[in-house]
Amino acid sequence: MAIASYMIIVILLFYGGILWLQFFLSRKPNRWLGLILPLISFLFSLQALLGIAAYSTVRTSVTTIMENGTSYTTEDVVVPPEKKDTGQLIATAVSVFIEYNIPTVILLGIYAGCRSRRKKNMELEKMNIQDLE
Repeated sequence: MAIASYMIIVILLFYGGILWLQFFLSRKPNRWLGLILPLISFLFSLQALLGIAAYSTVRTSVTTIMENGTSYTTEDVVVPPEKKDTGQLIATAVSVFIEYNIPTVILLGIYAGCRSRRKKNMELEKMNIQDLE
């Protein structure tokens, strides 16, 4: 139970660090820095989309462990893929693409919010400078 609690804390810290890094990079003057993490997230979604074909065949084996600790692999079974129609493949691909792009949309939302706030602050600064003249 304690290990699971630590893992949850580590995962939350990891995601919090990613969000902090996105806020940090999005506030920089260089606009391309804020697009690094969304691009990486998008590439991971493409990897998942292209990886769908890798899981079409299933390979299993049966391993028997004896009382003395030795193990024997008795059979290796390859289950052929089911014939899927084009509609099922497209639905699977679209659902995987949407699911894996949720972090991309969140990161792009942070980017857009920070950039619009930065642009608004720059315009206010220009107006203040013009008022002083």
